[in-house]
Amino acid sequence: MEKIYEKLDLSSYIYVDDLNNIVYESDFTIVLGKVDEAYRFIPKSNMTLEQGLTPQMLDAIANLIRRKAGIGEKKAEAI
Repeated sequence: MEKIYEKLDLSSYIYVDDLNNIVYESDFTIVLGKVDEAYRFIPKSNMTLEQGLTPQMLDAIANLIRRKAGIGEKKAEAI
């Protein structure tokens, strides 16, 4: 499966893994939450709930979910 990811800066990015987890990868790796079957983000870790997420991270998560759901992608039309 192709990894869907969003780069945040030079050394960090967020991606969706095979289990629909949203993972932050930098000097450390942490699961921020999960994408449910309705394509909603469900926060998972205490860090996410206590510290919150930056606007840049929230935008990246929204972009990941859009791409995972296929929103905004052109589909081939039946002939």
